[in-house]
Amino acid sequence: QLDALQPRIKELRQQLRQLHDQKEKAFDQRNPAGKEISRLINELKRLKQERDKLTDEVKKLKDNRTGLNAIIKQKIDEAKQLNSEKKKAAAKIEPKDNPSYLKRLMEKLETKIETEAISFEREKELMKEIKELKKRHQASKQASDIWGLAHQASKDINDLRAKADEIHREMQQKAKTSQEKHEQLVETSKKLDELRKTTDASSKEIT
Repeated sequence: QLDALQPRIKELRQQLRQLHDQKEKAFDQRNPAGKEISRLINELKRLKQERDKLTDEVKKLKDNRTGLNAIIKQKIDEAKQLNSEKKKAAAKIEPKDNPSYLKRLMEKLETKIETEAISFEREKELMKEIKELKKRHQASKQASDIWGLAHQASKDINDLRAKADEIHREMQQKAKTSQEKHEQLVETSKKLDELRKTTDASSKEIT
């Protein structure tokens, strides 16, 4: 009877060896897959952190640009007002008048009164001229101050626009990088899902 069972025993041993080999193969496949899954999970965490950081930076840059645009609008309104005042001030003065020129004229007349022997009538005439020059000097200085403010406002606007453009470029670059990180994250997530399916299949073979 034992001899009659030998072929069956041999067949069962062969099947057992095959099952053992399959199990070992499944273990071998699952072990590297487990390491790869761990690596991909860490990769996902890193990509998400980098993407979220870039997204926050883009938001902050956008807020900064919005703030700058509000300041630029305010500066433009100020510049328009100053340009209007500049035109009005220019209409009140002689084209050749400037504060330094008028001041020299006043000083020259004052020196003439102090150092030269002149009649009382002549002194009155000179004092009248000086008084008129003072009025012109005041108007000219006021116009000069307005021109200076208008020029500074224009310069400020140009500087702010350049800064806003720089922020916009930086924002676009970071947004592009953030999108690239997101796409990498999606691709890595797909790889992880596929690998988990393969690992699950290997686990079923082992059990």
